[in-house]
Amino acid sequence: MTARANKPGRPRKTTDNRAILRLREEEGLSFSEIGARLGIGRSLVWLRYRQAIASKNRHKSYKREENSTEVVEPHGGGGSDNG
Repeated sequence: MTARANKPGRPRKTTDNRAILRLREEEGLSFSEIGARLGIGRSLVWLRYRQAIASKNRHKSYKREENSTEVVEPHGGGGSDNG
């Protein structure tokens, strides 16, 4: 089994996504400016930015669920309210 090599001139995707998120949110750069810095096109920057945001939101959601103290009662338990 061979490792997949990155295409020349392109940073790794996960590193790229983090860098794009940081450059956009912390430095306020445009997608075109970020693309120029990373050597990729504006549309790819936009796509990776959206992926990074979605990943960030999923991660926050998972942590929220992990820290939740809410107890969920199973359906169909004891008594009958059908009546």
